[in-house]
Amino acid sequence: MSRRQFEVYLDKVFDFSYQVAKLPEGRLSPSHPWKKVFDAVFLGAACQFPNVH
Repeated sequence: MSRRQFEVYLDKVFDFSYQVAKLPEGRLSPSHPWKKVFDAVFLGAACQFPNVH
């Protein structure tokens, strides 16, 4: 399963993008959007992408 297939599955079953967008942002002046940071960490852990480790 590719990363894109996994993301489509998460959105279809769990409405993942919407749920992540609801997470609170605690940083005052972020350089990167919270959703991208969370996606990178979550998907990296879930899919075991070696470049994240």
